[in-house]
Amino acid sequence: MLRPMHAAEALAETVGRQTGLPCISLLRRVKAGRHQIGLSYLERKQNVQGAFAIRRGVRLHAARLLLIDDVKTTGATLNECAKVLRQAGAAEIYAGLAAVVPWDPKTTDVPSSI
Repeated sequence: MLRPMHAAEALAETVGRQTGLPCISLLRRVKAGRHQIGLSYLERKQNVQGAFAIRRGVRLHAARLLLIDDVKTTGATLNECAKVLRQAGAAEIYAGLAAVVPWDPKTTDVPSSI
């Protein structure tokens, strides 16, 4: 039986195949949160705060990592994931994104053209 795959995970596996770089799932979600759609920047940041942890047994000694995400809106999820990876010992963290959504920090709206 096939397991459901998160879009970012599918992208990461594709990048790994195309570049020959290893694709390793380093993070796990430890706290459920609301869906980010409709939340303000502060709400998004609070929603993902403490939501991720390093997988058991993972050791990052001055690692250089490429963190893959499907869509960046405010960057709250990317920032939280990068924070956890830095605390675990990563020396450099780069972000690879499929899309960046323009977002007005004064509202929770994304442009209707998307």
